[in-house]
Amino acid sequence: MPQEDISIFVVAGPSAGQHLRVPKDGGTIGRDKGEAEIIIDDPGLSRAHARIVRTGPSSFVVKDLDSRYGVFLDGKRVTEHPIADGDRVQISGETVFRVRYQDPKDSAQVTAAKDALTGAVNRRHFLERLEQELGFARRHGTPVTLLLIDLDHFKRINDEHGTATGDEVLRSVGRLMLGAVRIEDVLARFGGDELAVLSRGYDSEGGERFAERLRKALRDKPVRAGERSFQLTFSIGIASFYKGNVDSALQLIARAEAALFRAKHLGRDRVHTWTTSA
Repeated sequence: MPQEDISIFVVAGPSAGQHLRVPKDGGTIGRDKGEAEIIIDDPGLSRAHARIVRTGPSSFVVKDLDSRYGVFLDGKRVTEHPIADGDRVQISGETVFRVRYQDPKDSAQVTAAKDALTGAVNRRHFLERLEQELGFARRHGTPVTLLLIDLDHFKRINDEHGTATGDEVLRSVGRLMLGAVRIEDVLARFGGDELAVLSRGYDSEGGERFAERLRKALRDKPVRAGERSFQLTFSIGIASFYKGNVDSALQLIARAEAALFRAKHLGRDRVHTWTTSA
């Protein structure tokens, strides 16, 4: 089994928009550089708050280190629990981070660019394209905008109607999205029920207008899955690169993740653009 690494994307709190790499075998999360390898600037954290531990080639757990606030996964306090790609973990009254698994050997050698279910490109290919687009934007001084799109309450569809119906919903959403974005845009299945759109030429304001058009167009089209019809809503987080305001592709993703979390926290079915105040 190939080994995977993980990163932390801080989506809420004083450090929202940060991307933090987790050491290969795991590391301690906290606010004290002397006691933790993964530093998050939040006075609500303990000096050594929690530890992420590798338990297999593609598996990790999070452990609470007797912290003041605790560790919460999906709203439930845990002392030690496996963490999966896309999990959101809360470690203070303000700080929430999202876990992202990744293959450390990801490269330009992409054998299967398309996601079989949605018809969008897969995350590995998308990350390659994101690096290319950021390189182009740096050389030419042009903007590029990333949209992260989440289907609101998708888990409810899986729970109430089964994963086969959920897959059919995702398949239909993929077709709608491919018809709604521009030819030059890159649409990807970023993970689970989350999609991403990379748009060259849009600054944050243009990206927000585009995202609003996209959100409304998708909301106004019922999605069919077998004999059922679903009226879906979408939350969208936006982050833009322009004139060196972002250091890396992963930082841009972290900012879009933070904006998406804020959109969902504010009530879903909306667009939110990343700012320094998230």
